[in-house]
Amino acid sequence: MYIDTHNVDNMKKSICNILEIDDAELVKTLKQACLLSQNIGWFDGAKFDSILEEFLAKITPKEPIDEILFFHLGRRLNDAENDHAGRNLKELLITQNSFSDFLKRFEIEFKDEGNRLNMYYKKKLYAIDEHQAGHLLYRLGYYDNGKDYCFNGFAFKDSICKNDYYRRLFGCPEIIGEIAACLNNQNIILEYMKESQYYCYEYCLPLDKVIFDGNNQDESIESKRLYLIKKVLYRILEYNGNDYNDITDSDNPILRLGDDETMDDRYYICKECLT
Repeated sequence: MYIDTHNVDNMKKSICNILEIDDAELVKTLKQACLLSQNIGWFDGAKFDSILEEFLAKITPKEPIDEILFFHLGRRLNDAENDHAGRNLKELLITQNSFSDFLKRFEIEFKDEGNRLNMYYKKKLYAIDEHQAGHLLYRLGYYDNGKDYCFNGFAFKDSICKNDYYRRLFGCPEIIGEIAACLNNQNIILEYMKESQYYCYEYCLPLDKVIFDGNNQDESIESKRLYLIKKVLYRILEYNGNDYNDITDSDNPILRLGDDETMDDRYYICKECLT
C-alpha cells in the first residue's frame, strides 16, 4: 500500500483510509498540534513532530505502507522515449545508450578509472578545472567524501512545478549543463534541447528501496513510514486555509536510490510531458 501523493485531496483521502480516521478528525488534530506548537514569535517544529508521533503511536494502520510514489523530473532524448528505466549517472555515462551516444557526437566519452569517472574529449583525457567545475568533479567521484551518481525524484506531485529543480532542469539535465560549461560549448545544450522533451516520470516502488535525502534518522522501514506520514501531514496542514498561490514546494521530500542502483522499468507507471 502507498499514500497517493498526486494532490492534497488524494493525500487526505489516502491517509484517512490508511489511518482509518475521517477528514474532519485529521484536520482538527493537525490544527491542535499546530496551536500547541506555537511559541512567542516562533513555531516549535520539534514539538509539532512530537505531538504527531504521539498521535500516530495510538493508531494501527489497517495495512502497512510498503510502497511509495516517486516523481522524477528529466529531459529525455526523443530516441529514448520508450525507455522508462532510470539509470544512475555512472551507468548513463559509461554504457552504450542514447545519452552516451549523444555525447559521443561531440567527441565526449567517459571511462570508469580509479574508482572515478574520467572525461575524455577528442580521445584525450580532459583535465577538469576544480575551481571552475568543482561540482562536476564531485558528481564524477573525484572527492573522498562521497559520490553523486544517484537517480532521484520527489515524493509529492501537487506543487512540483513550483520547485526550484523544475526550472533548473527544464533546459537540460544538470550534467549536460556542467559538461557544456566545462568545454565552453553551449551547442551541446542547444542540441540536447532540440532533440528532447521534458517529462515528469511516475514510478511506484518498494519503500525500502528509497532513501530520503536530509532524513538523519535511521533507514529502517518503520522510520521511513513515520517520516513519510509526517511529511504528508505537514503538506495537508499547509494547504488548510491557504491559497494555492501561497504554497511553495520547498519541503517536498527528495527521494533517491543508491548510487549504484537503477530504477527498473517494472516500477514505471506513466509520464507527463511538461511545458
